[in-house]
Amino acid sequence: MTRNLTVVLLVLVFSVCMQTPARAERLTLSVWCELEPMVFQEDEHPVSADTAAKRILEEARAFFSAMIYGYRFSYTPYDKRRGVADSFELTPLAEIRWGDPRLRILEVEKRGNRMYGRVSYHMADYQLARRTSWGSNAIPFASGSGEETLLDQYGATNPAEFFAVATEFFFEKPLQLKGRIPQLYDELSLYYKQDPATLDTYV
Repeated sequence: MTRNLTVVLLVLVFSVCMQTPARAERLTLSVWCELEPMVFQEDEHPVSADTAAKRILEEARAFFSAMIYGYRFSYTPYDKRRGVADSFELTPLAEIRWGDPRLRILEVEKRGNRMYGRVSYHMADYQLARRTSWGSNAIPFASGSGEETLLDQYGATNPAEFFAVATEFFFEKPLQLKGRIPQLYDELSLYYKQDPATLDTYV
C-alpha cells in the first residue's frame, strides 16, 4: 500500500514538474521610466503611474524581442572625401506583439523621479527554440573588432595620396604621428627638414 502511494505521488510530482515552465523559459529584466523628464513632448507632466507602466512594458517588449529574435543592422562609416554620412540602422527581425498576455510587470517601485518595474516574459516553445539557437551554428552571426587608423583611408589608394595624407598629418597633428608612427614621422622630418612636434603650438 505504502509503495503504491509512493509511486502515485512520484507520478503526480513528475507530471506537475512537466507542466511547470522551466526557469529558462522565462525572461526577466528591470526597466525604469522618468516621471518628470527634462524634455517632454506630451501634455501629461509629470507622467502618471499608468503611463509609466505602459512605457516600461514597451521598453521591455523591445528588449525581449531583441533577446529572442535579434536585429538586422547596417553601419556605414563617415567618409568626408566621398561625401558619405555616418549611419547606423537597427531593424528588428520580429517583435513580440503589444498586449501579449505573457508580458507582465511583476512589481513596480517609485524611487525619486523614476518608476522602476521588474518585467517578465514567458516564451513559447518556438521562441525558446529561437533563443536557444543563438548558442548554436543554426543562425549565422558575425563579430569583429578593430580600431581607427591614424591616417585617412584615402591615403591607401596610391603612393601619391599616401604622401599627401601623411604630409597633412605631419604638419597638422605632428604629436599624434610621432607617437603612433615614429618611423614615418622621422622620414618626413628629414625630408622637410622640420620638426613640428617640438613647436610650442603643438605642446
